[in-house]
Formats: sequence, C-alpha cells, structure tokens
Amino acid sequence: MDICIMLYNYHTLLDVIDYSSEISPKHVRPLIRHLTNEQLESKKWICDELETYMRAIDEPNVLILAGWFGLLAQMIRNRYDAKVTSIDIDPMCAKFGRMLYDKDITFKHKAIEDFGHRDTRSHNIIICTSCEHVSDEVLHDFLSLRELGTLVILQSNNYYIPEHINCKPKNEDFVKSLPLRKVLYSETMSFERYDRYMVIGL
Repeated sequence: MDICIMLYNYHTLLDVIDYSSEISPKHVRPLIRHLTNEQLESKKWICDELETYMRAIDEPNVLILAGWFGLLAQMIRNRYDAKVTSIDIDPMCAKFGRMLYDKDITFKHKAIEDFGHRDTRSHNIIICTSCEHVSDEVLHDFLSLRELGTLVILQSNNYYIPEHINCKPKNEDFVKSLPLRKVLYSETMSFERYDRYMVIGL
C-alpha cells in the first residue's frame, strides 16, 4: 500500500475525530479499523484488478454496497475517471464519509434490501466487499436487479466472528454461492487471521 495514501487518510481521520461534533467514543474504533492494513490491501486488490475491465466500460458508474466510510470509493476515484456511489445501512457512514473523502463521491444511507431496479440500472459496476455481512438470499435478490453485462466484484472471507453472518470456508464455496452468469476472476488473498476471497463476474 502506498504510504502517502495511508498517511493522508490517517491525517484526515484525526481531524475528523478531533473536530467533528458528530463523533462519539463508539465511532472512534470503527473509524480507525477502516484503515487497517487488511482493509487497505483488500481495496487496493480491487483497484488493481479493475484496470483490466475499465478499458471496456464506457462512462463507468460504480455502486459500492456496504461501503462503510468510503475508503474503496476514494481509492477508485483516485485511480479512475468514474462516478462512484457508496451506500451503507449505518447513517453515520455517510456522514463521516462526506467529511473524510472526495466531494464527488455520492454517499447514501440505504440498506441493500431497499434497492429496486430503478436504483441499479444506471450502474455498470457493482461492488460489495462485505458479503460476509449479508445473507445469500439478500445478495441474490439484489443481484437479480442488475442490468445484463454489469460487472460484479464481490469479496468475502473465512473470518468467523459474531457480526459475520455468512462466511465461507473456501473461495470455491464462495464462488458456488454466487448467482453470476460468468466468472471472470477468482482468487484468495491470505492475511494473518483469515483469507479474503475475490470473485469478478457478469
């Protein structure tokens, strides 16, 4: 991970923690955790692999599900000329995301279950790095709304903690669980505590 990006993010984060009237002790830990090495490396992995597909997509319009505070949204904006929308069920994610990251990123407080076809049809790239937080049923229902040819990038892991309701033991199990018409890429990145899987498809 580029050390300049990491230091810039931490500097901005400290400003938000120090000066935001919205901050409370319960927010500090998640804000810090969204910039761990594992988070940074897994998001960089997406940005690196996106390069292969961006050349074939006219006017890329990215929708990030469960985008947390917007780290991935910012990393995509830094690297590509793309519209980016980041949604999360936690209303504080949108509030802090607007403080931390690019003003051109659209942040929304919204649950994945609340999306309809009208919400998804303008997006030609859909990303979710938090599939371990989402049931297969909810993810399948959402992906059934996508337009034909939409690029889908999904990550999950085998990090079994209480808030992870849908971990998969292996990457192969994750791939089998997904309603993709075609799998273009499937790999595993290993960290000290868990493995992270990434699948790209249509």
